[in-house]
Amino acid sequence: MIRCAQTHADKVELLTDRGNRPGKKLTKADVLKIVARCKNGESHKSVARDFPVTDAMVGRSISGLNWGHMTGIEPHKPGHASWSA
Repeated sequence: MIRCAQTHADKVELLTDRGNRPGKKLTKADVLKIVARCKNGESHKSVARDFPVTDAMVGRSISGLNWGHMTGIEPHKPGHASWSA
């Protein structure tokens, strides 16, 4: 039987550091910094350079499509009643 090199404690610590989501790249603090910087007029591309995400992900974060539950930003989705004029 092949055993994983990591112990259970190592895995728990790793998951805790990432908010129980192994693929997560941003923390809540990161997302709030991104939103604040964009609200101050900084470009998505400029902000993305300082975090392990693309400028598209920055756009999704400040539009509420990603992380809206943390930022309180309501998502605006094309085709929904709130999007139309």
